[in-house]
Amino acid sequence: MTFTNGPSGSGGEYRINVVDGDGPEMRVDGNGYVTAFAGFRVGATNLTVPDYVFEPDYALRPLAEVARFIQQNKHLPDVPSAGQVAAEGLDMTQMQMALLKKVEELTLYTLDLENARAAQQAINTTLLARLEALETRAKVD
Repeated sequence: MTFTNGPSGSGGEYRINVVDGDGPEMRVDGNGYVTAFAGFRVGATNLTVPDYVFEPDYALRPLAEVARFIQQNKHLPDVPSAGQVAAEGLDMTQMQMALLKKVEELTLYTLDLENARAAQQAINTTLLARLEALETRAKVD
């Protein structure tokens, strides 16, 4: 790996290059912006992927409770607020896991809604058949 410092932007440009590579693999500029030209991976020993939301005993919050929380706090439950991020910074790994948890919870809500929609459709189909039978009988009488 080689480190180079060259004049670019307001504070210079710092590059980390793979020795046998053909160009920079990562760049940190003088303004603090990091550019990764390949992929970006983060590993943490305390990483907990929130697949536990799919366990049968996971208590998914009722949507009315989520709505009240949002109304009162102006952010999602289990996700840091803008004020928290401004005061404490942002742990990108924790944020990714919080967002993944929200995506997984949204999937569960969607599946619940689909089940409710399918049940309602079955009721509607039954009621429609009964209505048609009643209308047919009423025309005959």
